[in-house]
Amino acid sequence: MAILCILDDKEMAPLSVHHNLIKCPMINDKDNRRRLHDKENKQSHGFSDNDFGSVTFSVKLEGIKQSFGNFHYYRQCVIDDVTPLVAPNDGKGAIYVIGRGFRDDFENSKLGCRIGNTLASAQLLDANTIRCTINQELPLIEEGESLLVTVALNTYSWAASDFSMLPYGISAIYPNMGPVAQSTNILVTGKGFDNDLRENGRCKFGTEDHYIIVEANVLDNEHLICKSPADVFQLPEGASDQISLPFSIAFQEDLYFPFT
Repeated sequence: MAILCILDDKEMAPLSVHHNLIKCPMINDKDNRRRLHDKENKQSHGFSDNDFGSVTFSVKLEGIKQSFGNFHYYRQCVIDDVTPLVAPNDGKGAIYVIGRGFRDDFENSKLGCRIGNTLASAQLLDANTIRCTINQELPLIEEGESLLVTVALNTYSWAASDFSMLPYGISAIYPNMGPVAQSTNILVTGKGFDNDLRENGRCKFGTEDHYIIVEANVLDNEHLICKSPADVFQLPEGASDQISLPFSIAFQEDLYFPFT
């Protein structure tokens, strides 16, 4: 089957063809109207009209041309900072990426975050800030490992990054019950506990509307102890002799939605 890629009215052979994928080459625009030369000063990374442009894109199959609208060129964004670098592996943890060249104002833009090999939703706050929200469970990793944090304007061409994140999460708690009027030492097992924010570790008992937070004592990367609150939670009038409470842990400040 004869297949051609057509970018900016220039016909090119595809780089590869699969049963469900055609990989096309990207034109090196020599006049620099649409694609930036690598020799430009990447350190200053100033932005101008030459930092963005578009060309027509289509594919020809056996002489039949199928148009896909415009292909957009943009200068790759730059990541300057990421905070926090400790986050829950599950829940709604927020990570802020600070940098330059962030935008979502062109056709087919698809801003994305990636933590390790896991995609996270991305929200453009301004040209220098992206908020990444962890909406998929991250893997719990071994001590000394971390997950690279990066962003892309198309959720494909990921920016270079020097920042990695350490996820924390719970595998189990023991015991998972105790008397209402007494404090119970609860052993929490998981991973990611021995992090830079271990002194801020805390455990949360209860719902978002009614809860108690106690200090966590980190034993090592996979174990911590929390003491259940005594004489604070009272059984509601008319309740049975048992009550079940949600349990979660956190290390960062509350503004990062840290509980998991």
